[in-house]
Amino acid sequence: MLFNIEDSNINSLFYKALKDHKLHGVKQFIRGTTRHEITNYMMRLTEPKQNMLFVPFRYMNPPAIIAETLWVLAGRYDLWFLGYYLKNSYKYSDDGGDTWRGAYSKRLRNYSAHDDEGKTIIIDQIDRAITYLKKDLQTTRSLLVIPDGSDYHLDEDGNEKKDEPCTIFVQFIHREGGLCCSVNMRSNDLVLGCFNVNVFEWTFLQTLIANELFSSMGHYTVSATSMHVYTDWMKRLPILLDNEPAVDIYSIVPAKQLTVTWSTFKHEVQRLLQVEQNLRITHASRISDYVLDLQDEFHEDIYDALLTMMITLAAKQGAHGSLCELLPEMRNDIWLVACLEYMVRRFGNSFHSLVHKIFNETLGERYDQMTVKYLHDYIMHSLYEKEAITRLK
Repeated sequence: MLFNIEDSNINSLFYKALKDHKLHGVKQFIRGTTRHEITNYMMRLTEPKQNMLFVPFRYMNPPAIIAETLWVLAGRYDLWFLGYYLKNSYKYSDDGGDTWRGAYSKRLRNYSAHDDEGKTIIIDQIDRAITYLKKDLQTTRSLLVIPDGSDYHLDEDGNEKKDEPCTIFVQFIHREGGLCCSVNMRSNDLVLGCFNVNVFEWTFLQTLIANELFSSMGHYTVSATSMHVYTDWMKRLPILLDNEPAVDIYSIVPAKQLTVTWSTFKHEVQRLLQVEQNLRITHASRISDYVLDLQDEFHEDIYDALLTMMITLAAKQGAHGSLCELLPEMRNDIWLVACLEYMVRRFGNSFHSLVHKIFNETLGERYDQMTVKYLHDYIMHSLYEKEAITRLK
């Protein structure tokens, strides 16, 4: 069954996809799990900058989403970094928790191939994709290929690997005045994959490349041979759909158009990851003193990403007070709203006064009274959600 849906923002697109799976999803039992599946499913996001999901009862983790995106695009595949933000990532490791064998990162930035003489060469596929576009903006050869045939094989006992790439290719094509991105998936978990990190990470890369080309942004399209929702989340569909907001957050808080280019990102992301590593190892009690001094060393979009990741670091190291000084420096209001909502939901009462202080010093001063009330209610509503989900379980 072929489905085609589109919308301007990720929230509306998510609700449309949920409703499709509720009405048309076919139950399948695969590899020990039950899912509701639609085959050959296609979705289009017409405004890719509206790519951070805001859905009551979905429980997003903005620091983890941004951390994983940076990890992928930096070419990392170690779980020392990713596991700090995503505890469940270790479950999908094939080597005891050291790496993800199917990670997109090394395939994007360090793709092993052979030249015409049979010699092994290492290709940065993102650089190559940009080179094609700079040579001919109308090219259809700006392509990132994720797996090869060796990725899908059984071991000597006939067992599958835990981590086999779901994304087959990502293509960039300049049409209708903007850089468009198309992603092809063999299999995509609608809730925990597609609308959790996949849409964000690929549209983030789409933005970096468009900026590199001095191009406007086109649409983002994903097609999946198997798009599905696992049974655990199918049980939550009623509470997700019944609480669809009457007013979408993107209608009152504009999504920031990122301006960082791929060339700048490629250089600065390595420095950012080094900063994060140093802070994690040294257990700095005054994270803010160190991070605030770095503001001029990063593009503001990269710096906002660093500030977002500091929420997890500060919480784990008991340096909550540092966030009062760091988060007001964030210039991406959509990311800031997502972070504050996450802090209230994740850390509960201990972060209430902290969130109120940050909110009043940032969003409370940037918007009119009606918008401020809406944002405050949205952020604080997550406490009710936490209680409701507990009762649902």
